[in-house]
Amino acid sequence: MTLIPSFSIPTVKAECVMDRTTETITYSPPEEVDVIDSRTRQTVWTCHVPIRENWKLIGYILLPKQYREAWLELSYYIVMYTNVWRLWVVEEENVRRKLQKEKAAILHQNTSTHVVQHMHSRLLTVLELVSWSHDTTISGTEHVQTLNKWKVQLACNWFSLTYEELSTVDAKFLHQTPGAQCIEGKGLLLPDSIRQQGKATGMMA
Repeated sequence: MTLIPSFSIPTVKAECVMDRTTETITYSPPEEVDVIDSRTRQTVWTCHVPIRENWKLIGYILLPKQYREAWLELSYYIVMYTNVWRLWVVEEENVRRKLQKEKAAILHQNTSTHVVQHMHSRLLTVLELVSWSHDTTISGTEHVQTLNKWKVQLACNWFSLTYEELSTVDAKFLHQTPGAQCIEGKGLLLPDSIRQQGKATGMMA
C-alpha cells in the first residue's frame, strides 16, 4: 500500500453549464464479464462499463471488479447533484422575492460546482482506465489511482482543499486503496472530525 503522492483531481471552482446541442455520452452500470486472455487462454472475471452516445452503444471500458462499488458511488453523486442542481435552477427562475432568488442562486452555483467536480473525476478515471494494457495476470489486484483519490477526498471531505494544504495531516489517511480495502472487508480511515460528524448525523456506526 503506497502513499497517495498528489491529488490528480483538482479543486474545482467552476459552474456547470449544460449545452443541450452537444451529443450525450452516458455510462451504464458496470457488468460482470469473463475475459479470455488471447495469449494464455486464461479466463478472468472482471467488469466492463457500457458506453453510449445518444443512447446508442459505442463501446466498453474495462473496470477492475474491486472498483465496481466505487464507480457506482461516483455515478450516484453525479446523478444526485445534477438533479439537485436542476431543481435549484428552476427554483431560481420561479421565485419572485429578491432574497429568495439570491439564496437559490447561491445553492444553484454550489451544487453545480459539485456536478463539475464529480464529472471531472469520472473523466479522469476513464482516461486512466483506457490508458491501461490490462494485464490479466494481475487481475483483481489493480489500483485505479483516480478512484482511490476520489474516494479518499470524498470520505474526508477534502474536495475544497489542495494536496499542499493537507501536508500537516497524518499520512495514514493517504495510505488507502479503497478498491482493495473493499475486497478485504476493511473500511476507510477517516479523520476524527469527519467520523464525529458522521456519528452526530447517524450516518456512521
